[in-house]
Amino acid sequence: MSYFRIGLLMVLGLSSQMGYGEPEPDIWSRLPVAIGIKGLSQLEKRGVIYYPAWQVQPVFSVNLGSPNLQLIGTELHMKKDLHEYLRIRGIADINVLPEALYETESEEVVELEQEQSHEFIGQVEFTPSPYFEIYGSVAQDLKAHWGRFYTLTLQSVLASFQTKTPLQINFYFQGGSGDRRANDYFYAYSPGTVFSYYHAGLSLTAEPVIDKYFPVIRLYLSELTFGQEVNRDPIFEFIVAKRIF
Repeated sequence: MSYFRIGLLMVLGLSSQMGYGEPEPDIWSRLPVAIGIKGLSQLEKRGVIYYPAWQVQPVFSVNLGSPNLQLIGTELHMKKDLHEYLRIRGIADINVLPEALYETESEEVVELEQEQSHEFIGQVEFTPSPYFEIYGSVAQDLKAHWGRFYTLTLQSVLASFQTKTPLQINFYFQGGSGDRRANDYFYAYSPGTVFSYYHAGLSLTAEPVIDKYFPVIRLYLSELTFGQEVNRDPIFEFIVAKRIF
């Protein structure tokens, strides 16, 4: 049995301690399903552009008997609130590198140079006020290189709108770097800087259909902090989803 499968079994075992509440007779009440689409002007992860043109991809989520255990696409999310302001989250991802589903007229799909991998992410989410959030995470690779990648995310509310669905406009920043093995895997280089990449921009959040971890709209710059400077276009990302059960 692979280490990744062992990790998934551990996650499922731990999730049984999270408090599911009283089961309801209707199976769809216990296993709500949401479907939708996710659009990105470029496929990007951790500062690396994997496809430099638009992609619109299907997304889905299933609550596995509890809102604290969700299957979201290729990721299994496990959450637990430790305090009103503090939450921990575990994410098991079977596809670390994003891949284009189709080609556009202007860009061909290029095969990944690296081996596709799996990883487990441990994340602490701290919300000291309704207007500020800070997330810190460690991603442990489970297949390709066995390195670790560290990420810090900050989000601060700039404006709120009390509409039928409350909306917030936020400032968004994310920076991350890995150990030597992780940096070699993502960048073929170990820059030795505090952040190997950063994102900076704006996000729009609303009452989540899937999870507050995923914004409705995000517009940001993504830059590497080493090598030659590259003038990149801002990346636009959106998610539209609806609960069907």
